[in-house]
This record gives sequence, structure tokens and C-alpha cells, in this order.
Amino acid sequence: MASFHDAVNGIFRGRNVSLSDLGESAIKYDRNTEYEELLTKKMKDTRIDLEDVKIIEHRAKSLSQSSDIVVRELTGIVHRLIYGYVGTNIALDVCLRWCRELQQGMVKTNAQVTRACSAEPTLPKGHSLSSSNLSRNWRSLSTPPFKVPTQPSA
Repeated sequence: MASFHDAVNGIFRGRNVSLSDLGESAIKYDRNTEYEELLTKKMKDTRIDLEDVKIIEHRAKSLSQSSDIVVRELTGIVHRLIYGYVGTNIALDVCLRWCRELQQGMVKTNAQVTRACSAEPTLPKGHSLSSSNLSRNWRSLSTPPFKVPTQPSA
């Protein structure tokens, strides 16, 4: 049996990952903290291998029809399970893409906030910021709505 790291690296060798292989790996190896951390790290940049899903679906559809009613019923159940598996794979692939887009947006926003917060605040010439300014009530009587409008002379 391949080592844990070899198995996980084999599953994630490309950009797409087969959930069937991932599930098989989960059964073969203990899912300890190291396993979870490695999977979390590897899953960040991957997509679900939908071709693998199509192959499974095609193999299920190509099963020959049985004359036994029980086998036909079980085949119908397997088909429904495969359709659910396909739907889950597609939904998960969409969620992973959405999470990556969200993460990229958060990184961009974080950089913008950091840049804005690291800039030195500037005040108009002749003004200063003092703690005493923060504890007083200020009213500017020379600007609206405090300034009384003058009536134009006729």
C-alpha cells in the first residue's frame, strides 16, 4: 500500500481531483489532524474532476437490463444514487470556485484596507488634531445650516 502522502499527492497530481479517489483514500487511511491539514491545503486550488463523474455515470447506464425484478429495482436505485453523486460533485465544484473568488476578493480588500490605514492622515493647512478638539462641541456658524442667508437687495 502506498504511503499516506504518496496517496494524497497522487489524488491531487493535477488541478482536478476525483472524489471517488478521495473517498477511497479516506477509507484506507486514518483521518487524523495531519490528513485533514494536508487535504485542506491541497483542496484550495483544485476543481472536481467531472470527467471521472461522467465515466461512472456512463458505466452505470451501460449495464445490461436484467430479467430479475429485484436486480432491476436495485439498478434503478444505483442510478438514482449516481445522479445524486453527479449533482453533489457539480454543486461542490461550483462552491469551491465561489470560495476561491471570495477568498481572492478578501485578499484584495484586505490589501486596500491595509494601504488606506497605513497612509498618514492629512489635515488642511493651518489645522491640527488635538485630544481637546475631540471633547468639545463644535459648530461652524459660517456654513449652512447655521449661516443666515442674506436677502438680496432690490
